This record gives sequence, C-alpha cells and structure tokens, in this order.
Amino acid sequence: MGFHSKGKVDDDTYDIDVDSWTSFDGDDDDYCYSCEDWTDDDGHGNCKDCGCAFDKIDGDAWATAHTTKTSVGPAPAISTSGDIYGRGSGFTWGGGTSWWHSDGGSSLSSMWGSGYSTYSRGTDDAYRLLKHKNHLDSLCKVVDPKVKHSLTFSSHSSGHTNMKTGQIVIDGDLIKDSDDNLDITAGLAIHEKLHLVYSQELMLAESGMRERLCKTQGESMLLHDICNIVEDEYIEKQLSTTAKGFVHYIEKCKKHYFEDSFGAMGQTKEPFADLINTFMLFVRYPSLIDDDRRKRHAPHIRFFARTMSDALDSRDNTYVAIETVYSYLIKAFQKMNEGADDKRLEEAMDKAGTSSDAGVAQASMAMANKHERNFKEAVQRYGVRKKDKTGGSRVVKVPNLV
Repeated sequence: MGFHSKGKVDDDTYDIDVDSWTSFDGDDDDYCYSCEDWTDDDGHGNCKDCGCAFDKIDGDAWATAHTTKTSVGPAPAISTSGDIYGRGSGFTWGGGTSWWHSDGGSSLSSMWGSGYSTYSRGTDDAYRLLKHKNHLDSLCKVVDPKVKHSLTFSSHSSGHTNMKTGQIVIDGDLIKDSDDNLDITAGLAIHEKLHLVYSQELMLAESGMRERLCKTQGESMLLHDICNIVEDEYIEKQLSTTAKGFVHYIEKCKKHYFEDSFGAMGQTKEPFADLINTFMLFVRYPSLIDDDRRKRHAPHIRFFARTMSDALDSRDNTYVAIETVYSYLIKAFQKMNEGADDKRLEEAMDKAGTSSDAGVAQASMAMANKHERNFKEAVQRYGVRKKDKTGGSRVVKVPNLV
C-alpha cells in the first residue's frame, strides 16, 4: 500500500500487526544512505555498491537497559493507514458532531466568520481580527475555564505558549486577509490552551530526565523534541474527554500542517533527521509514512510501535515511553556514526542541523509552541533548565550530540 492522500482511508482496518505492516514479501533490498538508493546486501551487512554498512538493528548491538524489554514485546495491531490507536478522522481522538457542521462540508467557524456574522462584513481587517481574537479566546476558555490565559496574534510565530504567564500566541497571518483558515487558527489556539492545562507536569518530568540522561546540550534538545512529539498527541487525546466538539478544530489544523503541506516540504537526506521524522509521523500522522519510508525504517517503526502502544494511556506511561525512545535514538545516532572521529561527527551533525530540507518535521512543529531560537536563547540566558515555554521547534534541527 502506498502513500495515502487522506488522514484515514475508507477501508481502514486493523487486520494486521506492525511487523506485518513493515514487511514486504519478496523484496530483500536495503536502503543505503551513502548511495541514496535501494541496493543489495553484499552478504556482510554492507551495500554491495559502495561498501557502507546498512542501517540495521541486529540483536544486542541495539540493546540498552531501556530498550531490551520493549524490543521483545508483542507486536501491536495496526491499521492499513499506520495507526495503532484506533483514532478517528485526521488521526484525532473521539470527535463529536456539532449542529453547525452536521453536513460535514461547512466551516466549523462559519457561525462567527465573515460568511455568517454581520459584524465581519464591511469592516476593516483590524476590527475583524479583534472580533476573531475574542471568539478564539472564548473557545480557549471553554477548554478549561479554571486555567487562566491571555491570547494574542503574531506575524512571526507559528504559535507558542508561555507556561509561566499563560500567554498564548497565534499566527495571525493565517487569517490576516480572509477567514478561510479560521478553523485552522481555532485548532492552533485550542492546542496551545491544552498545553497550559496539561503540560506543566511534563515540564517537571523533562527536567528530571534531562539531569539524569543528558550530558550535552544536543542531547537535551533531542529529549525536548521527543517530549514535544509525544506531548502533542497526549494533550489532544485529553480534549476528547473534556470538549469533544472541539476535536474537529484539531482535525482541521492537523490536516493543514501535515497533509496539505507534506508535498511542498521535501525530505531530509540526513539519516538521523530522517529517523526522527519517521518517529514524529508515526505518532502524529502515520498515513504520510509511504512504502519507501516504511521499508527504510521498518525495524525502527516496529520498535516505535511497541514503545508507543500504551504510551498515551496515562501520564506515567508517557514518561516511560519518552525515556525509552530517547535511549533508543541515542543508540541509533551512535550506530549511524560508527567509526567517525569527533570532527567528522560534528560536521555531519552541523550539516543535518542546518539543512534547508529538514522535511516533514516542519509540519509537527507548526502545531507545537516553541521555536528553536527561543530554546537556544533560553539556554544562553538561563542554562538548559530554563523552560518557560513548551512545544517544539518549527523545524527539527538535529542536535549536535557530541
């Protein structure tokens, strides 16, 4: 089965497990990152064309204290579109149907957008944006009225939340010229409010993990990216139990930043960045994992599936999963760079970190709340323990783990 153009397919079923989903009968080719192509094994685990070792997971070489138990666990069931959670349309959780979009075709925000509301017609953009800001603020209050927040627009931010002050910043460019993206903007605002409601606990847990596990700033940044990916899905799952009708806004938002933007973003050729992107897609929007990526990272996907199968069931489970994935990716980085001296290793990581085609990670980060530069500024000013803002970078830049 190839690439899906939709978040879910009509015949989506759970008839197979993840091991079968990542197996391709009669196809023994391996992917060589050096040749940037599929090739054959020379009989010794290397590319027959260039001699470079394939990225494989072979037994104890990939085992750590955190990963061994996961590797031998049962293979979870998976849908034909790559979902292990049984999510609904657009890989969202338990969405309900509201009266204003019962036909499935109209905008969820049509009842207060320019196509419906009289105050929006014939007024200037400043007044229109002010009214929309008030409505978005009201939506965020419904998510949890006990958690205080403020909301503002910005023209240079995809969206972030200051966890200390409660300020939610939304990309105003989405609705600067028209109301076409009101649903997407609402989804962003709701997502940011969910961070205020649920992510304080993760920030404390991340701080503890960082002190125990991370030896360099690069490792801290990798841990932060993993936390963002898992946390984004965890908080959106909670919405289905508190404001089910709002799940459709999240669906619109995810579709915009994943499905609609995927083709224009390209994919990175840097192996480690490519692997992080696969993990992000598997958790957030798995239908974008095409056959090529599925074959290229089959052993990794099997591990991710086992690690993440119950990761969103409880807060404690998210911590275990984050630490397990972190340990695994650190090992992956080491295996992908075996034999490289410190200088070559650093050059490779710098190249990956500044790549202009950072790939599908851009989509996830637009749903998150913090730019890479904000994190770096915080590190420079306060050290790696300062985390007033939560969320992920707009582009996953592979950290220098040296």
